[in-house]
Amino acid sequence: LHEKIEKFIKKRLSKSNIKIIREDKPLGTAGCISLVPKEDRELLMVINADVISDIDFESISLFHSEKVNDITVTVAKYSHQIQFGIVNIDKNLNFKSLKEKPILEHFILSGIYCLNNKICNLVKNEYLDMTSLIEKAHMLGSKVGIFPIYEYWQDVGNKADFEKVHKSLHKRKYT
Repeated sequence: LHEKIEKFIKKRLSKSNIKIIREDKPLGTAGCISLVPKEDRELLMVINADVISDIDFESISLFHSEKVNDITVTVAKYSHQIQFGIVNIDKNLNFKSLKEKPILEHFILSGIYCLNNKICNLVKNEYLDMTSLIEKAHMLGSKVGIFPIYEYWQDVGNKADFEKVHKSLHKRKYT
Protein backbone atom coordinates (compact mmCIF):
# COMPACT_ATOMS: atom_id res chain seq x y z
CA LEU A 1 0.00 0.00 0.00
CA HIS A 2 2.95 2.31 -0.58
CA GLU A 3 0.80 4.53 -2.82
CA LYS A 4 -1.44 5.46 0.13
CA ILE A 5 1.56 6.29 2.32
CA GLU A 6 3.19 8.39 -0.39
CA LYS A 7 -0.08 10.24 -1.05
CA PHE A 8 -0.52 10.95 2.68
CA ILE A 9 3.03 12.28 3.02
CA LYS A 10 2.66 14.55 -0.01
CA LYS A 11 -0.64 16.01 1.27
CA ARG A 12 0.38 16.69 4.88
CA LEU A 13 1.80 19.98 6.02
CA SER A 14 5.06 19.38 7.87
CA LYS A 15 8.41 20.93 8.62
CA SER A 16 9.95 17.50 8.07
CA ASN A 17 11.89 16.80 4.92
CA ILE A 18 10.63 13.33 4.05
CA LYS A 19 12.20 11.40 1.20
CA ILE A 20 10.68 8.14 0.07
CA ILE A 21 12.88 5.27 -1.03
CA ARG A 22 11.34 2.23 -2.67
CA GLU A 23 13.18 -1.12 -2.74
CA ASP A 24 13.29 -3.18 -5.94
CA LYS A 25 13.84 -6.25 -3.77
CA PRO A 26 13.40 -6.67 0.01
CA LEU A 27 16.57 -5.50 1.76
CA GLY A 28 15.52 -5.66 5.41
CA THR A 29 15.36 -2.83 7.93
CA ALA A 30 19.10 -2.13 7.69
CA GLY A 31 19.77 -3.20 4.10
CA CYS A 32 17.63 -0.39 2.68
CA ILE A 33 20.07 2.13 4.25
CA SER A 34 22.27 1.40 1.22
CA LEU A 35 19.65 3.26 -0.88
CA VAL A 36 19.89 6.45 1.19
CA PRO A 37 21.96 9.11 -0.61
CA LYS A 38 25.38 9.62 1.02
CA GLU A 39 24.63 13.30 1.76
CA ASP A 40 21.68 12.20 3.97
CA ARG A 41 23.71 9.77 6.09
CA GLU A 42 25.43 12.12 8.54
CA LEU A 43 22.72 11.51 11.12
CA LEU A 44 20.12 8.99 9.99
CA MET A 45 17.11 7.96 12.05
CA VAL A 46 15.54 4.62 11.14
CA ILE A 47 12.06 3.86 12.46
CA ASN A 48 10.23 0.59 11.94
CA ALA A 49 6.94 1.18 10.13
CA ASP A 50 5.00 -0.96 12.60
CA VAL A 51 5.82 1.21 15.64
CA ILE A 52 3.56 3.84 17.18
CA SER A 53 5.14 6.18 19.70
CA ASP A 54 5.02 9.74 20.97
CA ILE A 55 8.76 9.76 21.61
CA ASP A 56 10.63 13.03 21.09
CA PHE A 57 12.92 12.30 18.14
CA GLU A 58 14.99 15.41 18.80
CA SER A 59 15.92 14.07 22.25
CA ILE A 60 17.23 10.86 20.66
CA SER A 61 19.36 12.72 18.14
CA LEU A 62 20.72 15.04 20.87
CA PHE A 63 21.56 12.05 23.06
CA HIS A 64 23.21 10.32 20.09
CA SER A 65 25.36 13.38 19.35
CA GLU A 66 26.23 14.22 22.97
CA LYS A 67 27.32 10.64 23.71
CA VAL A 68 29.24 10.50 20.40
CA ASN A 69 27.58 7.18 19.59
CA ASP A 70 28.03 5.51 16.24
CA ILE A 71 24.60 3.96 16.62
CA THR A 72 21.94 4.63 19.25
CA VAL A 73 19.40 1.90 19.90
CA THR A 74 16.15 2.78 21.64
CA VAL A 75 14.79 0.20 24.05
CA ALA A 76 11.49 -0.19 25.86
CA LYS A 77 10.77 -2.13 29.04
CA TYR A 78 8.78 -5.29 28.41
CA SER A 79 7.20 -7.43 31.12
CA HIS A 80 5.96 -10.97 30.69
CA GLN A 81 4.41 -13.20 33.32
CA ILE A 82 5.19 -16.88 33.13
CA GLN A 83 1.97 -18.77 33.82
CA PHE A 84 3.68 -21.55 35.76
CA GLY A 85 5.91 -21.95 38.78
CA ILE A 86 9.62 -21.91 37.91
CA VAL A 87 11.76 -24.55 39.61
CA ASN A 88 15.51 -23.94 39.88
CA ILE A 89 17.66 -27.05 40.14
CA ASP A 90 21.37 -27.78 40.22
CA LYS A 91 23.30 -29.98 37.77
CA ASN A 92 22.37 -33.11 39.79
CA LEU A 93 18.66 -32.31 39.56
CA ASN A 94 18.45 -31.27 43.21
CA PHE A 95 15.86 -28.66 44.15
CA LYS A 96 17.31 -25.18 44.76
CA SER A 97 14.32 -22.82 44.78
CA LEU A 98 10.86 -22.14 43.48
CA LYS A 99 9.22 -18.98 42.19
CA GLU A 100 5.50 -19.03 41.45
CA LYS A 101 4.41 -17.33 38.21
CA PRO A 102 7.27 -14.82 38.05
CA ILE A 103 7.12 -11.60 36.06
CA LEU A 104 10.18 -11.23 33.86
CA GLU A 105 11.28 -7.77 32.75
CA HIS A 106 13.63 -7.07 29.86
CA PHE A 107 14.63 -4.18 27.68
CA ILE A 108 13.59 -4.90 24.09
CA LEU A 109 14.43 -3.24 20.80
CA SER A 110 11.77 -0.64 20.15
CA GLY A 111 12.44 -0.19 16.44
CA ILE A 112 13.91 3.32 16.51
CA TYR A 113 17.60 3.80 15.73
CA CYS A 114 19.98 6.70 15.17
CA LEU A 115 23.04 6.02 13.01
CA ASN A 116 26.05 7.98 11.88
CA ASN A 117 27.78 7.81 8.51
CA LYS A 118 30.31 5.22 9.75
CA ILE A 119 27.50 2.73 10.45
CA CYS A 120 25.65 3.54 7.23
CA ASN A 121 28.80 2.76 5.26
CA LEU A 122 28.83 -0.79 6.69
CA VAL A 123 25.64 -1.52 4.76
CA LYS A 124 25.81 -2.97 1.26
CA ASN A 125 22.94 -3.31 -1.21
CA GLU A 126 21.84 -6.70 0.17
CA TYR A 127 19.42 -8.05 2.73
CA LEU A 128 20.40 -7.06 6.28
CA ASP A 129 18.27 -6.83 9.39
CA MET A 130 18.96 -4.22 12.05
CA THR A 131 20.01 -6.69 14.73
CA SER A 132 22.75 -8.02 12.46
CA LEU A 133 23.96 -4.49 11.73
CA ILE A 134 24.05 -3.64 15.45
CA GLU A 135 26.01 -6.81 16.24
CA LYS A 136 28.40 -6.19 13.33
CA ALA A 137 29.00 -2.60 14.44
CA HIS A 138 29.64 -3.74 18.01
CA MET A 139 32.09 -6.45 16.88
CA LEU A 140 33.98 -3.84 14.85
CA GLY A 141 34.37 -1.65 17.95
CA SER A 142 31.75 0.95 17.11
CA LYS A 143 30.10 2.74 20.01
CA VAL A 144 26.56 1.42 20.48
CA GLY A 145 24.50 3.58 22.84
CA ILE A 146 21.25 2.62 24.55
CA PHE A 147 18.40 5.12 24.87
CA PRO A 148 15.59 3.82 27.10
CA ILE A 149 12.17 5.19 26.20
CA TYR A 150 9.44 5.69 28.76
CA GLU A 151 6.99 7.51 26.48
CA TYR A 152 4.06 5.77 24.84
CA TRP A 153 5.33 3.00 22.56
CA GLN A 154 3.53 0.12 20.90
CA ASP A 155 4.44 -2.37 18.22
CA VAL A 156 1.53 -2.94 15.83
CA GLY A 157 3.16 -5.62 13.70
CA ASN A 158 0.23 -8.00 14.08
CA LYS A 159 -3.49 -7.49 13.59
CA ALA A 160 -4.48 -7.98 17.25
CA ASP A 161 -2.02 -5.34 18.50
CA PHE A 162 -3.03 -2.96 15.71
CA GLU A 163 -6.72 -3.28 16.60
CA LYS A 164 -5.99 -2.81 20.32
CA VAL A 165 -4.03 0.39 19.65
CA HIS A 166 -6.64 1.63 17.17
CA LYS A 167 -9.40 1.24 19.78
CA SER A 168 -7.24 2.88 22.44
CA LEU A 169 -6.43 5.89 20.26
CA HIS A 170 -10.07 6.17 19.18
CA LYS A 171 -11.22 6.24 22.83
CA ARG A 172 -8.57 8.81 23.75
CA LYS A 173 -9.72 11.05 20.89
CA TYR A 174 -13.36 11.14 22.05
CA THR A 175 -13.03 11.17 25.84
